[in-house]
Amino acid sequence: MIKSLKDRLRLKFNVSVAEVAYLDKWQRAGLAITMVSNDQTLIESAFDKVLSFIEMEIQASAYIISQEVEIL
Repeated sequence: MIKSLKDRLRLKFNVSVAEVAYLDKWQRAGLAITMVSNDQTLIESAFDKVLSFIEMEIQASAYIISQEVEIL
């Protein structure tokens, strides 16, 4: 499920996606999703769409426990 979600995110939103946490647990996954732009509004809008997409894709099979956005 995680691999296909990562692949769909890459294709649909042109973002980088990596599984960065809970690698030894099959019940959990920690994903890092990154995007580069000089337009903060574009980044914020894109990540809102990414989060909505993830929520739709995992509806009954998983939960988002937490999320964090960091803009540098």
